[in-house]
Amino acid sequence: IMPGGMPGATNLAECQELKELATKSLEEGKLVCAICASPAIVFGKYGFLKNKNWTCYPNMETETSKEAQLTWKTEPVVIDGNLITSRGPGTASIFAYSILSQLNLDDKAQNLKKGMLF
Repeated sequence: IMPGGMPGATNLAECQELKELATKSLEEGKLVCAICASPAIVFGKYGFLKNKNWTCYPNMETETSKEAQLTWKTEPVVIDGNLITSRGPGTASIFAYSILSQLNLDDKAQNLKKGMLF
């Protein structure tokens, strides 16, 4: 799970070890997730957005290729296969619950939602 923010997203995008781990995880069918600027900055640089639906913080989509911009969405959370992306701070809870759901932890998500008064 890659957090957003700048220049943090840029720093993540430059990390070769992270790129290798995330690429391996995607290839193995594991979840790879990012929120805020990181979907555009990190996933865009790593080439993960090709033929994938995705979202990010408003206007960060312009930092990606024209091809990636064609599949950019405005939903709070977008799940495409094992890639999960979210827009930003206001969507963080929905992002977290979506990750739990994809991990087949719906009961945990429901308990967390109840405890958080979501």
